[in-house]
Amino acid sequence: MINGLDAVVSGSGISNTIVRLKHDMSPFTHFRPLLTINDDSWIKAFTDAGSKAGSYSGTIHYTTVYDYYRNGSRIRNHVKSSLTFSY
Repeated sequence: MINGLDAVVSGSGISNTIVRLKHDMSPFTHFRPLLTINDDSWIKAFTDAGSKAGSYSGTIHYTTVYDYYRNGSRIRNHVKSSLTFSY
């Protein structure tokens, strides 16, 4: 959804929407991964593994990819990020 100077993108894959900027600028200032966690599945996985009660943490590494055009050439950037969580 494009609203004035803001664009909100949700989902994955490639869109056929092209946003034309009037001058060079960063294509986005921030992004936020959206996760759905099923507590029952997590509890079952820890129980099945014989894990002891306690606090556990982990890190997910992921890459956000975006394309832009400059002087008629498509350029692809990869922004690498990490998300650390505790359960």
